[in-house]
Amino acid sequence: MASERFSFSHTLLVLAFLGSFVACEKAALDDLPSLGSKADKEPKIEITDYPLARQLTDSQGRPLDGHIIAKAEGSLYVLRSSDAMNFQIPVESLSKADQEFAERLPDLMPPPAFQHGEVGVTLERGKKVGTKKAVPAYIASRQKEIDRLEEKIDRLDTEIRGTSNQMLIRSRETQIRSILNEITELKAAIERYELEQNS
Repeated sequence: MASERFSFSHTLLVLAFLGSFVACEKAALDDLPSLGSKADKEPKIEITDYPLARQLTDSQGRPLDGHIIAKAEGSLYVLRSSDAMNFQIPVESLSKADQEFAERLPDLMPPPAFQHGEVGVTLERGKKVGTKKAVPAYIASRQKEIDRLEEKIDRLDTEIRGTSNQMLIRSRETQIRSILNEITELKAAIERYELEQNS
């Protein structure tokens, strides 16, 4: 009978201990934040200066490097970095991560000219410094190629000045002439495009 009392008393003691342990654990769990959506947990981003540089990805995985100029009415207003083209991108068309990021951005209407696609915003060190006319993608891509070719000419010219090897000099001069012809063709293509657009 003493053994039954011991086991019964022992059981009561264990149950009392477990009861207090469970109560403490429940109180600790109540102090934890709720398991709401990720957007509920993260506060809105404090942005005092749009534009905001970011690579956005759409729901199909296509990237767009640019600067977010504003967020309004379920869309992001983005200036593409490569050619200063303006885009109004519905937030719902972005990847899940970018949708969550966009939800945390404060609302701000874009400049009226940006909304109509008339003007691109010129950026300098992440700040809005003025406006310029948006460059068509056709011209921007050719101008980018011209810039690349001009840099290549500079490198070849540096090689020429740094050597006395006549074969190397002739080879580099031939390359430079060929590149200059490419640049002339690209500039002519830009001029033709501008004439077509203005007529």
